[in-house]
Amino acid sequence: MADIDSSPTSGSFDRHGDRPLDGACRTADAAFARVAHEPAAAARAREEAAKAVCGSCPVRIPCRRHALAARIPHGVRGGLTADERHVLLVGPSPAPPSAWRVPAPGRCSSAD
Repeated sequence: MADIDSSPTSGSFDRHGDRPLDGACRTADAAFARVAHEPAAAARAREEAAKAVCGSCPVRIPCRRHALAARIPHGVRGGLTADERHVLLVGPSPAPPSAWRVPAPGRCSSAD
């Protein structure tokens, strides 16, 4: 895996170290705020709104690099969700082989 430079290349990051002070997200906090027990559809809509803000941000790429290098585990950073960053860092999860699947109760997995 390639090394990712963790140093921001434009400006400073906030006190938590995960959002650039000069990023477009500074004026769109609602799109980036996590909500406890948020329904999946609402979370996807919020993430899409946040990604749209990132799309026009002048520091999107340095922010993305920083989020990947710092392995920020939450939120949209640099136009990528936490799940998208995870896939970039570790690769997609493989599907389990069919041999690992447990047959439904009362059913046999082999032909008689």
